Amino acid sequence: MKSDFPLIMASCVYIHQPMTGANSEQPDYRECAMVSARMAARALTRLANRKLKPYGYTAPQFSLLAAIHSAREVSIPALAEELAMERTTLIRNLRLLEERGLVAPVDPDKGSRSHKLTPEGKEALNNLVPLWRAFQQDLRDQFGAENIRNSVKTMRRLSGRE
Repeated sequence: MKSDFPLIMASCVYIHQPMTGANSEQPDYRECAMVSARMAARALTRLANRKLKPYGYTAPQFSLLAAIHSAREVSIPALAEELAMERTTLIRNLRLLEERGLVAPVDPDKGSRSHKLTPEGKEALNNLVPLWRAFQQDLRDQFGAENIRNSVKTMRRLSGRE
């Protein structure tokens, strides 16, 4: 479901110093919600990638495995919508997981656009769950459980997922 929140804008969403009029002061871009959210997303992705690398996975691959597991069987368009991911990026990541035998088309003979986890994919995801739980706990320990909970709630609202 798409959010009614006008997230895509020609300029940043300012928290404290909105630009008004032609003679406005130069805004403090450090206060830009969009820039800050993108920086935080990249930082979290880098951190997750470092933790997942010894296991041979990336953060996008883990996210994809988890999303497919949660949905059981899911079409590419529905998965792209759920993950707020470009279809071409999703297809590229799905192919990598297919090559590793972790996901498979539901009905490959009919050119299926739906995928599911293979037994190997379920096992891989199950093996990564303790790492994921530890990562979540590390974030709660570093930033506080309530701050993380509120941040996740805000991010889900911004992305139209709540």
